[in-house]
Amino acid sequence: MNPLTFIPPPFAGVPSITIEFCDRFDSSVDGNVLQTRLHRATWVQTELFLTFPPPILRGITLLPLNSPETGGRFRVWLRWSPVTSAESETATPAPTPGDVVLANELLWDRKVEGSFPELKVL
Repeated sequence: MNPLTFIPPPFAGVPSITIEFCDRFDSSVDGNVLQTRLHRATWVQTELFLTFPPPILRGITLLPLNSPETGGRFRVWLRWSPVTSAESETATPAPTPGDVVLANELLWDRKVEGSFPELKVL
């Protein structure tokens, strides 16, 4: 096996989810804060995949952040491709990833909402 010959997976497509979470350790607050955010992110990821299996949901990315301005962050983003009904009825080939127009929608922000998201809300 030669790793130089490995081919990366293709672009997963849309819709997809990105979960941003702070992975900074703050021992003055609680030693379990990091584990709580990491566990919450992986739990949300698992539950979304179980609720919306591929191809409904094409991928979920966990994005740990570690900087002062991202302290306490837990955001859930939806990336999708807006398609009008007229576009969906045409028989044009699917665009390549470079041609796709993507929209990003913030579904949840823990600081704005004041809590972590409930799955039924997402």
